[in-house]
Amino acid sequence: MPILLTLCDGVILCYLGNLIYSDKELIDSRAIHYQDVFNPISDEHLFDNFQLLLSFAKSINISLDTYNAKYILKRNPSKLASLLIDFINGISFIYLSNKININKYHELIRLVKNNEDISVIHTMSGNQWLQRWINYINGDRVLSDINRTKFNMKLFNAINDDNDYDDYDDNEYSEEYIVKQLIEYIPSTTININDLLSQNEMLQYLFAANLFELKNGIWSKLSNDEKINYKQQNKGKDIDNLECIEWINILLFIHKSDIETITNIKDLCSGYTLLSILDLIKPGCIQRNTIRKFDKINNCNIVISICSKQFDFNLVGYVGSDIIDGNDKMIQSIILQLMQYYSTSKQADND
Repeated sequence: MPILLTLCDGVILCYLGNLIYSDKELIDSRAIHYQDVFNPISDEHLFDNFQLLLSFAKSINISLDTYNAKYILKRNPSKLASLLIDFINGISFIYLSNKININKYHELIRLVKNNEDISVIHTMSGNQWLQRWINYINGDRVLSDINRTKFNMKLFNAINDDNDYDDYDDNEYSEEYIVKQLIEYIPSTTININDLLSQNEMLQYLFAANLFELKNGIWSKLSNDEKINYKQQNKGKDIDNLECIEWINILLFIHKSDIETITNIKDLCSGYTLLSILDLIKPGCIQRNTIRKFDKINNCNIVISICSKQFDFNLVGYVGSDIIDGNDKMIQSIILQLMQYYSTSKQADND
């Protein structure tokens, strides 16, 4: 509970959010209010901090009981503590997925089953990849569940080539002994023996991610067959991206827009260009005073809202952070639906 008290002004959690997305700074650090011994934070500034935090949480799809800052600040301390814990678990889950994924580690293609859905593979969480990796090294089926009480032992096997333990031995290889050996691999870790012995699932996976980066056992270069398999998993994505980019640039040229042409699907990740395109296709659909060029969270949330409500696009399951993260499938979905909408509206005008 003392730790949670240090989080109650929202400052550390805002910085934690930006640390996870270090290349984007989704929360404008200039908008965060601080307190010190001589200047306690006011209720108004506290509300502002939580409004920033909750907008961020909503945009990256962290599930919370509520996203209303006023409601949260009026609740009792235990409810607030519960919400803060949910936020930390949610941001940790996203951190793992950013840290361990097939786009970063192509070798993970070795853990993919035959005929698995490509869209599923590219949206798998870091937890799911780590579970497959631990099973793979232990000689188990990659899709098997891992009993939390056996997690430390299986993780120990995963990084020890000479050992293959199916259970803890109360004499030489007790769980405490194995956990001590695991922690020795990463002397700089802040996770301690008791953390791993507590069988806290999120801490176990966070620690496993560090071990994976250190020694995962599947580092060898991809064979020619594996390279072909990996390319097949991605070949359709690049073609669709090129078609979307070409269509957008033609649209901008036709309308003599002052928006810069795009060269990569990532150029749309701020949401600003997408909003401008929406306004080109359906003038007046955007309230210009709501757009802030450098506020990615706000802009991308507005894109989702406008596409769903005014264009009636099918974007079920997607949130603003999918645009910020450069989710190809989601951005392509928006553009393809825009292409169809634009074509249909032009035909109606000609009729």
